[in-house]
Amino acid sequence: MTAAAAAPAPRRFLLIAGEASGDLLGAGLIRALRERHPDAEFAGIGGDAMRKAGCQTWFDCSELALMGLVEVLRHLPRLLRLRAEFRQRALAWRPDVAIG
Repeated sequence: MTAAAAAPAPRRFLLIAGEASGDLLGAGLIRALRERHPDAEFAGIGGDAMRKAGCQTWFDCSELALMGLVEVLRHLPRLLRLRAEFRQRALAWRPDVAIG
């Protein structure tokens, strides 16, 4: 068995931040997890802070920051499309851990 074949695959962390404070917390979590898992991969929904920390963001969390029933209903078709695409990407990416 070669060394490459024996090496375990990097851990994959799926992160979901719904707004700016979650983006900041997610970035801190990424930095902390990198200390224990230097080769880890991060992807999901976040903002600038998570991107700078090394997360591949499929959608920006600002797309989800809606307030009030009327605003949510007005954007519901787009939100449902985002959810469907996120689900497809997450299932294809096969994370080891999901945090939201």
